Amino acid sequence: FHNKLLPPPLEGEYDVRIPVTPAGLMLNVGEVKGSVAFLGYRRMSDGSPGPSEIKRLVRNNGDIIIAVNGQSVVGKSFSQVIPHLKGVLTFAHLRFAAGNSLAKNGLTSSCGTLGKFLYDDIVTECKKDR
Repeated sequence: FHNKLLPPPLEGEYDVRIPVTPAGLMLNVGEVKGSVAFLGYRRMSDGSPGPSEIKRLVRNNGDIIIAVNGQSVVGKSFSQVIPHLKGVLTFAHLRFAAGNSLAKNGLTSSCGTLGKFLYDDIVTECKKDR
């Protein structure tokens, strides 16, 4: 899955489509070193795993959320990101940067200011070469 509102994911990034349940996205997220990170899956009220956990949609604890529904959340606080996650009706489209990747600080990610600049520059250069 690739969200067409964003440039293609860079190395260490991945897009997921998280289903919304009556109890929400069933993800635990929190602020870690100035970014909002995935901290684990939440269980359904009966103790069973939610659909995201069953399909293992988010790869690792500590992976950083860098976009929600096509909008960058790089540099935003936990309290600024949560409304984006709660305003979803059926699916949330999230882009993550692996917690151990170079993009984890956000700026060099596909959704960060430097990453967007680099991507646009590469596309322009490729068009010139053709």
